[in-house]
Amino acid sequence: MNNATRFASDAVCRVLPIAASLLLPTSCRSEWLREWRAELYHVRLEAGPQAALDLCKGVLPDALALRAIEHTRQSPRAQIHRSAGICLLVLALILATGCIVALRSPAVMAECHADRYALHSDLVYLKDSRANDWEPSVHVENYRLWASSHQRFFSGFAFYRMERTLWNGSDIPIAHASANLFALLSLPFELGSASESRQPALVLSDHLWRRDFSADPSLVGRMVQFGSRQVRIAAILPDGAWHLPGEPEAWLLEPDAALPAGSVGSVLARMNSDGFEQMWQDRVNIEAYDSDGNTQYLWALSLSDRRRGPWGIYLLAVLLAFLALPALASVSLVEETSFNSGPAAPRRHLHRAFAAAKFVLLLGILFVVPLDVIHRGKPGYLPGADSAQMVLTLALGIFAFWWSVADQRKRCPVCLRRVTHPAHVGIASRTFLTWNGTELFCAGGHTLLEIPDLPTSWFYSPRWVYLDSSWNFLFPV
Repeated sequence: MNNATRFASDAVCRVLPIAASLLLPTSCRSEWLREWRAELYHVRLEAGPQAALDLCKGVLPDALALRAIEHTRQSPRAQIHRSAGICLLVLALILATGCIVALRSPAVMAECHADRYALHSDLVYLKDSRANDWEPSVHVENYRLWASSHQRFFSGFAFYRMERTLWNGSDIPIAHASANLFALLSLPFELGSASESRQPALVLSDHLWRRDFSADPSLVGRMVQFGSRQVRIAAILPDGAWHLPGEPEAWLLEPDAALPAGSVGSVLARMNSDGFEQMWQDRVNIEAYDSDGNTQYLWALSLSDRRRGPWGIYLLAVLLAFLALPALASVSLVEETSFNSGPAAPRRHLHRAFAAAKFVLLLGILFVVPLDVIHRGKPGYLPGADSAQMVLTLALGIFAFWWSVADQRKRCPVCLRRVTHPAHVGIASRTFLTWNGTELFCAGGHTLLEIPDLPTSWFYSPRWVYLDSSWNFLFPV
């Protein structure tokens, strides 16, 4: 290195520390300037001017980092950064958002309502043995014959068929049904009633009632024009109460004699105990006679799967997720080993209370969020809803419980703040002489968390080191 280069290097090493010190707060400016100058002096003396110049390049990043730490020290947000309160607040906001979405969705609220699953346990769905499950396949003439004759296994029948009808300028799905349909189902009504009558009656869904009639309660009992005839609006059915094949928005109830000849639809029946004894895997094969006297083979399908609410599936999914937790994380939390007796003792009761509060909020989220995802904007029965809820709740539950344990392990036992700034300590070749792994610290200066890279017989799990007051100068808060 020639004289000119040496002179330029010395000038940079003198000017740059002074310029960098101007970025620091006045209280520590002179102290850090002396520190930088001392380091540069010893490096120049031991390794030469080039090494001192290389060291000098790190002065400016040091100054910027110190300035950021001082800003954090003075910021009130630093006190709550990564705190337990913020964690609980975020979980509470997620749960509140899910509840608001559920409250604004009639389909989700109906899914949680017990009246949705009020179908009688002895109710079955009849179909032709050659037809697919839940496919309309019974002729109305056969329904009339069965309903008017004594039956060994059944105590009542009802018939309905789906049809799209233009009404009030909208093409809507209508169920043309026998007058005794709702008497057989015993479903609850929001307004009015739909008892069996010889006069045609119209039952509206809550969605149609609110959309086309502005939820006018005086509408029940009023005569309206339906196609070419006048019918009376008998009742309003809550959204989600209809749990059967088809998604009608209205039901036209007519006497059996008024049902169109030759039409094919769905038949519901009440089965007695003798019939249920013959069932295998929620179905039983039945021989019946049609209107021409010919033998007809039918399947009676149980509606038990349509009477299950979301609670049983939710509890099963949560239980499975909880049982899967040991495969993802150790059951025990962090080993509490104190190397230094600091003034702040671990607050185990707050640690447990925080874990319990977090767990309760997660349980609420695991129930509400899957229902919002599956049922929002989709009124009526969804055949795959049970499986979708099980898969979604189980997947979210496994992730949520794993995250909860992982988060709890990295919470300071004193202030419940999450430890940060991981740093690697030691080398693998000296594993049996001293520990090597990752070290994280609490920003409040209470603890260090040591996590070994390679578990050994003397150091096999993470452990806490409690810091005394002599460490306080290193921490911004």
